[in-house]
Amino acid sequence: MKTSAYKGTLVAPYRSFKPMGFWSSVFPGGTYTANLQGCPWTCANCWSKSGWRESPAKFDLMPDEVAAKIVKGMQRNAQTAGRITGGEPAMYWDHTRGVIDAFIARTEGMRIHVPGATGRRGDPAGLVIETNGAVQMTPSRLQELEDDLGEEAGRIVIHLGIKATSGPQLAQLTGMTAATCARFHQQQLDNLLHAAYKLKHLVVHASFLDEFTDPAILSAIQREVERGRPGMSRNVGVLDFNPYRAPLRAYVPPVVRADFRDDPGAEDDETLHALLPRDAEQRYRIERNEADPVDEPQDRGELADDAIELGEAFEREAGPAGRLSA
Repeated sequence: MKTSAYKGTLVAPYRSFKPMGFWSSVFPGGTYTANLQGCPWTCANCWSKSGWRESPAKFDLMPDEVAAKIVKGMQRNAQTAGRITGGEPAMYWDHTRGVIDAFIARTEGMRIHVPGATGRRGDPAGLVIETNGAVQMTPSRLQELEDDLGEEAGRIVIHLGIKATSGPQLAQLTGMTAATCARFHQQQLDNLLHAAYKLKHLVVHASFLDEFTDPAILSAIQREVERGRPGMSRNVGVLDFNPYRAPLRAYVPPVVRADFRDDPGAEDDETLHALLPRDAEQRYRIERNEADPVDEPQDRGELADDAIELGEAFEREAGPAGRLSA
């Protein structure tokens, strides 16, 4: 799949849509998740580094189509939020912004009830955008979201996966050049601090990976964030680093797929999630040792070479200032 084919269009490539438990501590019921395909980074903990360059997209969708699928999935699975991850949503910013606008319009006044987790009236619908916070993400774009959406921006969460507390650590994780990672890392911090000092409604979270985090630097970042926006430092945390391993694929018998799939474009595992109680999914799942073409691991050396080429291209585009234009 060549991501350049989507440049200048509102269409973006997707790999899957399915209900997941991510963000359930913030959004009751978890998030109905859309996995975008394509990212210029090759982080060692991410599925996106494995195989997506060779695999065709499963869905090529316009913003309103994505918003419609997410809202339908939230309602069907009693989840109070949608989630766009990947892949890098900000790499397709015009598309992603279109999804946000369409989602806000479709869910105006909507409340979703999750039995045992929300009040009788339910909770407002939210949307999480997970981004590395550097590729095509800028303070001006965050500010534009805040200004255009007003109080409704409070239903949008921008999660900045900063990953490392320094440029060299980010280079170690991604395989990109040290100079490029220094510029990317500064861009990430610029976005985080702009959110802390300039934004009022848009919700911004940031995460780091434990093996690439200096506790002293992290504490300094948290203090600065708290100084700009009291309470926001609680949204800055550390996740465990787990090297990516291609998962075994969940198998759903053809008769189940034929009888129960209500979304012709759904993944097999989406059907499985819909059929089984969430706490029973692992217990009932039949694991088969079949490799998904999207999950075929690539040689790490080749990945590093690709990342270096992408990094050098970024340096040429960013110029001496080291910033991409908004």
